[in-house]
Amino acid sequence: MANRGISLLEGGDGMVKPALLELRRVCCGYGANEVVRDVSFSLHEGEILCLLGPNGVGKTTLFKAVLGFIKTTKGSILVEGKEMSGLGRRQLAKSISFVPQAHRMAFPFSVIDIVLMGRVSHTGTFGSPGRKDSEIAMGMLRRLGIEGLHDKSYSQISGGQQQMVLIARALAQQAKIVIMDEPAASLDYGNQVMVLEQVKKLSSDGISVLMTTHSPDHAFLCATKVAFMKQANCFELGEVEEMVTESQLSDAYGIQVKIAHALGGDGELVSGCIPLIGKKKIAVSPCPLLD
Repeated sequence: MANRGISLLEGGDGMVKPALLELRRVCCGYGANEVVRDVSFSLHEGEILCLLGPNGVGKTTLFKAVLGFIKTTKGSILVEGKEMSGLGRRQLAKSISFVPQAHRMAFPFSVIDIVLMGRVSHTGTFGSPGRKDSEIAMGMLRRLGIEGLHDKSYSQISGGQQQMVLIARALAQQAKIVIMDEPAASLDYGNQVMVLEQVKKLSSDGISVLMTTHSPDHAFLCATKVAFMKQANCFELGEVEEMVTESQLSDAYGIQVKIAHALGGDGELVSGCIPLIGKKKIAVSPCPLLD
């Protein structure tokens, strides 16, 4: 799905705005092993792109390229209209922030210290955070409703709270693009919903989100568009309703799935995925490579 030319979107003020993040026929991998091939997409202000696909198709490798951890072998990545290859690490960190999966820290940092780490792109690696940085960090905790945790040890709070702290750290960078690696992974059902609600709020604040998940239901809950990465370097992009379908899920994961619909409390139609346990597995269809 090549995307030639600059991707533009007309804003509410009638002005045409370039994409915050754009990939043009990107290929990347490790040495001679090309893991990701010919991926193109754009991410505009306030959009949430949910990346779905089975293990081993290159989602993590693609993230590494977008974050600047590995170089592309072909194609280009544009960040706020500028070639990523021409941006320094500090400059890139002011545009893109990263939320990893919740994890245990080796040292007992306090919550506020973790969030202040998000200010490094503004203070410098060896700089000390000032009053403004502390105010921004506390402001992000307050924004997520977890300011009461500021003096707690990060290692002693719940997994859901840890994930919220990592989101606060990313927001403290004041970047316009947030990359999230399975933000609801390993969380209980309530904490998953809590985190996804915050992801959706980022969109309403004009922040763009690129996230991976192993749960297609998460796409229904918060995504504005969906991309599937499948075997044989297949990449497909579209609207949520046209991408998260029974045939797409069966083709990607090799299982039988039903999409169920119900009316929510506000009368809005909500959708969910139901895997058919015990049914015969489906062979994953090959995807023809692009030229």
